[in-house]
Amino acid sequence: MPNKMNKPGGIEVRRLWRFGIFFLVVLSALVGCSSDDVKRQPVELEEIVDQIRIETLWDKDVGSGMDDRYLFLQPAILGGVIFTIDGEGRITALDKKTGDIAGEWNREETVTGGLGADSQSLYYSSENGELVALAINWAAVNGELEEGVPLEIAESPADFLSERFRVPLTSESLVAPQSDGEQVYVQTIDGKLLAYSATDGREKWRYTSDEPLLSIRGTSQPTLSRGVILTGFSNGNLVAIDTGNGVPLWRATVGLPRGRTELERLVDVDGAPFVEDRFVYTVAFQGQVKVLDLATGREYWAKQASSHKNTAPGYQALFVSGSDGVVASFDKTTSTGNWKQEGLKFRRLTGPVILETSLVVADYEGYVHFLAQSDGQFQARVRADSDGVQAPLLVDDGVLYVYGNSGELAAYKIREK
Repeated sequence: MPNKMNKPGGIEVRRLWRFGIFFLVVLSALVGCSSDDVKRQPVELEEIVDQIRIETLWDKDVGSGMDDRYLFLQPAILGGVIFTIDGEGRITALDKKTGDIAGEWNREETVTGGLGADSQSLYYSSENGELVALAINWAAVNGELEEGVPLEIAESPADFLSERFRVPLTSESLVAPQSDGEQVYVQTIDGKLLAYSATDGREKWRYTSDEPLLSIRGTSQPTLSRGVILTGFSNGNLVAIDTGNGVPLWRATVGLPRGRTELERLVDVDGAPFVEDRFVYTVAFQGQVKVLDLATGREYWAKQASSHKNTAPGYQALFVSGSDGVVASFDKTTSTGNWKQEGLKFRRLTGPVILETSLVVADYEGYVHFLAQSDGQFQARVRADSDGVQAPLLVDDGVLYVYGNSGELAAYKIREK
C-alpha cells in the first residue's frame, strides 16, 4: 500500500491488527492530549542575521531520495566513503571529502529502511519485508582514500557489491539495520527486534514487545554499545538486550499511556537511544526525556517531554526537538531547563545533531537550522532540499551530511565568518 505524506505539522500513525497491518495517516499534529492541540500550522520563518558562516562543501543528486514516501533512508559512512540508498533501490557511493560519485548500482526493488554497515557488508530492508546483505569487495577500490587521491570504484556491481544473503523478516522495517560485525540487528514495525548472523543470515534470536493497537509510523533505530543493544518500542519502553543471547537485561518506562482515546495514549519511543559513557539518553512521544544508567537502567532524572526523534547530548546539555517543533535544552546533570526555541514550531523537525558549538535540525521545507548550544538563538540557515528533509542528519569528522527527500545529498562545514 502506498504511503501518503502528511499535511504540514502532521505525524503519520499506523494501526496494528492481530491479523494484518494497515496505515492510518493522521492529518493533524498530535502534540498534546487535548483535541484543541490539533491542526497547528507551521510557523513562518523569520529573517535572521548569520552569526556563523556555513560552507557548502559539495552537493550531489543521488537518486529519488525518499521516493515521495514517509521514509527515513539514512546514509552510511565507512572510512572515506558515504553510501546512500533511495526508495527505488539505487545505491550510490561517494567520496565523502569531495562528493565525487565513485559508483552507482540499481538494486531494482522498493526499499523501506536506510543503510546499515559494517566493515564487510551493507544492509537494507525491502518493501517485501526482507533483510538484504551486500558483501563489499574493498579490493575493487583504487587508491588509499588519501587527501587529493580520487576515490574510484569499478563500475560493475559484481566487482564491488554482491548479494551475500537475503532473509525474510516478520514485517516491514523502517530503520537502518545495525551490525557489530558478527550479527546484524533489525527492528520491525510489528514490535520485534531480530538478530541474524552477519555471515549467512541465520536467525540467532528475536525479542518481541507487546505493541499497542495504534502507534506512530516508525520505529526506534537500535543502538549498540558494549555487548548490549538498546531500542525503544511503541508501548513506551526502552529495552537493553544482551547481543549474545537476546536476553533482556533491563526495561525502562519512558512513556506511560494516559488519556481516554488511542491517540492520547500514544507513547512511542522512536528515536535512537544515545549512549555516552555510562549514560543512556532517550525520549518518548507524549512521555518523558530520561537519563538512564547503561548497566542497570536506573533513572538519573526525567522531565516531561514529547518527541519521536533522537536526543543529542552536548557538553553540559541535552537537546530535544519536540513533536511540536520546539527545540529545548536541559542541563545534563540537574535536568533544569536551559532554554527553548519556539521559532520552528510545527515544522516537522529531524532529530538534533551537534556540530562544533552549534545544534542542528532540518525541517519539512528542507531548511537546515543552526542554533547556538548556549542559548538556542539562530546562528545560520541553509536550504538543502526544497522537498524537505526527513532522514536523520549525520555528522562525521566535523562535517554535516544532509540527505534530502528528493535525493539531494549535501555536505556542510562551519567556517569562521
